[in-house]
Amino acid sequence: SAPTSSAVQCRCCCSSAGKCSVVFADIGGNRQLEALLRLTSWVVEHIQPRLVVMKSEDLAVAAGKELLRQQQQNKQQGSGQLAQQQQQQQQQSARPPRHRSTTNHHHQQQQQQQ
Repeated sequence: SAPTSSAVQCRCCCSSAGKCSVVFADIGGNRQLEALLRLTSWVVEHIQPRLVVMKSEDLAVAAGKELLRQQQQNKQQGSGQLAQQQQQQQQQSARPPRHRSTTNHHHQQQQQQQ
């Protein structure tokens, strides 16, 4: 069922096919984020617009915090991957060569036989 609130005002902009493609929602003051997320989920699931515009300072602040958290997480993962790559490069450069040159080995055998 649709979320109910007398303070929520929604406007839809419809395409030429009559389908609602953009939803503007004014929540009329502050609402708990849980209620806003339920409303947004309902709109996306039932109306399926290409764009939802929700006017809410609290939602904007929460979204900004989430974006910062994700950016920090990506930086940590990126720096971890960079450190791992650098460690692999150091290990590879410290390793002795895996095989001798066959030409050099053949030349040494010939000298030993003489």
